[in-house]
Amino acid sequence: MSRTTHSRRGLGLARLSGALLAAAVLVALPACGGGGGSGFAGTTPTLSLSSTLLPQLTSGEPLAGDGHALPIEGGCGGPYTIRLIAGQLPDGIEIDDRQQNIDGPGAPAEHRRHLVGTALEDGQFAFRLEILDQGCRPSVSMFADFSWSITQGVVTIVDADPTLVPVALYDDPLKYPDVDALQKTVYGEFTSITFLVAGGVGPYTCSIIDDPADANDDDGLPFGVVMPPA
Repeated sequence: MSRTTHSRRGLGLARLSGALLAAAVLVALPACGGGGGSGFAGTTPTLSLSSTLLPQLTSGEPLAGDGHALPIEGGCGGPYTIRLIAGQLPDGIEIDDRQQNIDGPGAPAEHRRHLVGTALEDGQFAFRLEILDQGCRPSVSMFADFSWSITQGVVTIVDADPTLVPVALYDDPLKYPDVDALQKTVYGEFTSITFLVAGGVGPYTCSIIDDPADANDDDGLPFGVVMPPA
């Protein structure tokens, strides 16, 4: 009897020791992530950009689509926090780092890492961004330097009010051969013409200039007609 009891106690101790060992192993295993991020264990993930090239833009031109996505590589997939820490973005360009579900239930947005907007000025712009991946536990970050050249937008006259008359339909032997014509008017009658322009960034100023390549062109207006500068 004593030997049987001793054997059962030994078996119980062995089972208890095995259970304690398993519990210790489970406690020692590192956990990954939490709160929606993938997290990491052991090795700190790296964060980088595959390119720092930015889209070619002219002043007055918007970034295409839903903006320029920064090509982030590595990390844990966001959400991201992006901060301008040095330099200046072109006027009209902003950082969009909204997190998932910002658009409400049923319309989840991706973890945004975009530059968005319309360039409202031309010139050379140098700036530094800090990119923080909050999906990692703890979060990881990186810095990236950018140089962006925004060229000057081209302004064109697309129409007028009253509308322009195409040269081919303007029956006048004195018409210029290479331009559209304005509506005819009568001497002594008040006339007002508004030009519709596109491109670049307003406000716009106007002036009458001479085209040296056109012998028929001059910088004169009919007597009594003026062009306000703005």
